[in-house]
Amino acid sequence: MFPFSDLSNPDKFNLEEFSGVCLREMAEKNQHNIEDWGLGSYERWDIDQSTGKLTFSNGPENGGVRVTCDFQIAGTYSNVSHSWLWAWDNEHIDPGFASASRSIREMGKVHAIASFLESFDTNHDPGWEFTAIAGKLSNAEGCYRGPINENAGFMYLVFSNCIRSGAV
Repeated sequence: MFPFSDLSNPDKFNLEEFSGVCLREMAEKNQHNIEDWGLGSYERWDIDQSTGKLTFSNGPENGGVRVTCDFQIAGTYSNVSHSWLWAWDNEHIDPGFASASRSIREMGKVHAIASFLESFDTNHDPGWEFTAIAGKLSNAEGCYRGPINENAGFMYLVFSNCIRSGAV
């Protein structure tokens, strides 16, 4: 049993070990998503906050294949300002799509983890680690890092309930 087995007990929680387990589990899940859904091979990714869908797609000239999933946003990292912005702290993100990041915030309150409690400046992009943790807490099937603003940064998402449509 891992030291973090009781997430509500600060005396039995080891963030470094918990984070490592989350990253390994999410890497395994993402490998399955590459093999099962072809994730990583699509030309586009889009989110629609009105429908709650994350879509990976190719244009009609490439068969129009699409994979659509439910999503939650963990946060964004800016390569310009060198900052991490939690989804729950981002006025442009519908609060309904920030519940995975709010779970991390609650964990931060229980374990007094400052980086889970506020957005912050950093030269190191913590997105994969934070998203893997969000994925574990929300039982996500995978995570994705999508470029935003012409690669000025990245949006980190967790997803589940994927469905393929179009030609294969």
